[in-house]
Amino acid sequence: MKRLFLFLLLSSLAFGDGDYYLATYSQALVASTDALTIQMPAGATKSVRGVVAWVRCSAACTFTVSQNGTPATTTTLATIAMNGSIGSQVKAYSASNVGSGTTQGTYYLESAGTYPIDLTKYLLVRGTNSNITISIATFTGTWVPTIQWGENP
Repeated sequence: MKRLFLFLLLSSLAFGDGDYYLATYSQALVASTDALTIQMPAGATKSVRGVVAWVRCSAACTFTVSQNGTPATTTTLATIAMNGSIGSQVKAYSASNVGSGTTQGTYYLESAGTYPIDLTKYLLVRGTNSNITISIATFTGTWVPTIQWGENP
């Protein structure tokens, strides 16, 4: 847990000043899949950079990070302002119906635990429906996906 906290702190410093947000939820699954998506709406005016993500699974699991799938439309998830900032321009979706995008990486947890993912190389482009998605392969257990990002004017 100390490593995760240090990773979060250093990742936040990499983006500098700006507003930080978080999207997370917990979902119990029985032999099914799920996805968390953050998405830049077409009319957004800020620059958005991924900071960090992590996935917690109650048992061994396989999950994928992908980018720029067909835009998600359901199910909207409230975002959390990390530093008391104004509302995020990014929209978050739990149990996301995002279309397939470009796979950026597939990750494995061999047993119950938490896996941190560096998202500092991911950008959501202004004026497009760009997105970042974490999806879990068929799984039985509880998973908790989390994505943190920063927004600058």
